[in-house]
Amino acid sequence: RDFAISNGITTIGVTTRRPILSVKANATFNSLTNRGLLFVHEIIAAASTNDCFIEVVRNGTLTGPSWAAVDSTYSLASKDIASTAISGGIIVDSFYCGTSSGSGRSTASLAPAYKVPVAYSSLLSLSDTMSVVATSFTGTSNVTSSLHWTEIR
Repeated sequence: RDFAISNGITTIGVTTRRPILSVKANATFNSLTNRGLLFVHEIIAAASTNDCFIEVVRNGTLTGPSWAAVDSTYSLASKDIASTAISGGIIVDSFYCGTSSGSGRSTASLAPAYKVPVAYSSLLSLSDTMSVVATSFTGTSNVTSSLHWTEIR
């Protein structure tokens, strides 16, 4: 089943490197231990002011996340847009998001080599995360993003 999340129409003001959208696999799904996988296949980002650099980071440590279920009935994932910083993790993709005149839109479809699963490990009690991270080239870049994934259960 396919799912998508976004920041909606609200942009996030970015001056230094910060996560703007993250997804993780939950520990449980419909009251059962989660044994499913998420495969992120598309990242979309748009900047309304000032160009920015976008990174897709797997398993970074987020500062101040506030996780909310994507859809507690149908999805095994939660999302976060509250984090203010990220450290560590593995950069699995990156691209530039230009504004040209007005607002710009950039898309990155993750190549098959980067389609690493996002899963929950009941053995380690750990959840994988995937984050869209933005860094402004100059001043404040107002950025929004969306993540599209497929869940296999």
